[in-house]
Amino acid sequence: MSYPEFADIKQFYDWGCYTDDDIRTYVELGCITPNQFTEITGKPYAKEETPSEGLSWPSDGSVGTE
Repeated sequence: MSYPEFADIKQFYDWGCYTDDDIRTYVELGCITPNQFTEITGKPYAKEETPSEGLSWPSDGSVGTE
């Protein structure tokens, strides 16, 4: 048995202690299933997209610091 379990996670979510991202983390940790994510949040589970590495600034097409 591991803690927290589904019932604990759901209760804390219902109390407003956890966000959707927190619940997504519990799926990634293997504490709950993607179906349980949907049961708790009412939203379909989708793995959070990871941003690309580095800063994403608009470019004027030039290269270097000339």
